[in-house]
Amino acid sequence: MISEALGIGQVILVRIKNDDILLGNFILLMPLGVNFRKKSYVKLYSRQLGLSIMRKKNGDQLKQNLQLKESIIKVLQYDFTNVADLLDYALNKALAVTKSKFGYIFLYSEENNKFTFNSWSDSVLEECGIVDRQMANHLDQTGIWGEAIRQRRHIIINDFQMPSPLKNGPPERHVKLFKYLTVPIFDRDKIVAVVGVANRELDYTQADASNLTLLLNNVWTLLERKKSEELLIKEKDLLKATLYSVEYLSYHDQLTGLYNRRFFQEELKRLDTKRNLPISVIMADLNGLKLANDAFGHDLGDKLLQKTAEIIKSSCREDDIIARLGGDEFVVLLPNTSEQQAEQIVNRIVGACSNAQVGSIALSLSYGWEVKKTIDEDINEILKKAENRMYRRKLFESPSMRSITIQTIIQTLYETHELEEKHSKRVSDLCVAIGKELSFGTRELVELKSIGLLHDIGKIAIDKAILSKSTPLTDMEWMEIKRHPEIGYRILSSVNDLSETAQYVLAHHEHWDGSGYPKGLKKNEIPFKARIISLADAYDSMTSFRPYCTILPRKEAIKQIRDSAGQQFDPQLAKVFIERVIERYNL
Repeated sequence: MISEALGIGQVILVRIKNDDILLGNFILLMPLGVNFRKKSYVKLYSRQLGLSIMRKKNGDQLKQNLQLKESIIKVLQYDFTNVADLLDYALNKALAVTKSKFGYIFLYSEENNKFTFNSWSDSVLEECGIVDRQMANHLDQTGIWGEAIRQRRHIIINDFQMPSPLKNGPPERHVKLFKYLTVPIFDRDKIVAVVGVANRELDYTQADASNLTLLLNNVWTLLERKKSEELLIKEKDLLKATLYSVEYLSYHDQLTGLYNRRFFQEELKRLDTKRNLPISVIMADLNGLKLANDAFGHDLGDKLLQKTAEIIKSSCREDDIIARLGGDEFVVLLPNTSEQQAEQIVNRIVGACSNAQVGSIALSLSYGWEVKKTIDEDINEILKKAENRMYRRKLFESPSMRSITIQTIIQTLYETHELEEKHSKRVSDLCVAIGKELSFGTRELVELKSIGLLHDIGKIAIDKAILSKSTPLTDMEWMEIKRHPEIGYRILSSVNDLSETAQYVLAHHEHWDGSGYPKGLKKNEIPFKARIISLADAYDSMTSFRPYCTILPRKEAIKQIRDSAGQQFDPQLAKVFIERVIERYNL
């Protein structure tokens, strides 16, 4: 027997208790032949030992509580720069409070059952092969990491040697676990984060789970507060930017960035004082804006306005008040500026405009200026005089500018669509030939020639892809092409000398029976010269190459004109064209 070999006789088991709480046991071994008799000593010793153990436990618990409170205070006082920074700091505190070696924190979304790792302890990264600190997983792909979420409670495993379904799931190359605690963090009944710690020397307890929960709840509260503060700052910045934008737009022209009429009128009143004399006012008007809009679209018109604003601003002084009054009108208010100084500024503007061009359109400004020299003069009368001078100059400059612009439009159309140039010249020749057979005079023949050249000027605003399309046009594309008479009318009617030509261009697709466009005019409602253009245009379109039309033989084209007489064409003009023009001119 072992007891005999060791000389052990009596064996006594003593329980260590405190208030009926079992704290442990110790064993007394008596030698052979000796009986234990001092039971009172043992009871006293076990009681003192119990008290010592409780004092030690209470001391450790108090120390842990103090450490937890200090950690919470430090976390709440931590001046973090971003979420990851705070989570890293909080994780270090969690490891210290629980005396753990490893740990992690990840954020979780119940909407899509996904969590993203945001913080790993450095000790984990040192001992495992995981290098991506921002791993993302679906809940179904996790084992032990997701168990706190699935069970919606904390999980404690103090013996990883014992088999348990909760231990499944750590990824390959993960650190070897011995003891493990994971806690879910709730926000309004939703799990928003999970913290896990592992491998401390003593077992994890319910107290550790409570401490970890308390610490991380405070972290989450801090995060939410930070988010609210940042959102409030963003909202304040947005409100500030909105107010600034509203204030800016209330005094500025949105297109050019110059001051608007409202601001100019307020400044005119404010600066109309004796100390600002002499006060000069410059009025400027952009020539040909409507024509450019009609021909090339409002995008180019906007660029013309922006270029004009840029030139005026660069030609003036920094403190001068420059405003766009609306449309194509600009004004410059110049306090403490003499007539000579104002003229120098005007010359700078004019010089800059003479070299400026937007697309194929040259920039042209009409201008006028006036100076208030005495306090008795009415500033509004000064402004009116400057405006009148500008309009007088515009009467001379604008027509020539519009003529130049129309030449530019024609040139641009011909450069873009070579076939249109050839078509227009052939139609022009046909119109002259018809006019001669009708005994037109020289002036009318010249006019017919011009009408023939300009009849399709409205096509400058039609999409190039449509005009160049080789396959049959869609209904929408035909509708687009049918806009060109109206566009041509708007372009030409802006020039006084071409206002009558504009009427012929507008009507050159009207039909004798009223089936044409754009107005559906019929018979003698259609201007006579428009009927001539219609006939010449149709014949050339039938007998010459056009991307969306089939070329007809001469005889077939004549047959179509004869068949369409009284429907599409003026029957008398059709007869003259077939019997006299085609034969005589060998068309």
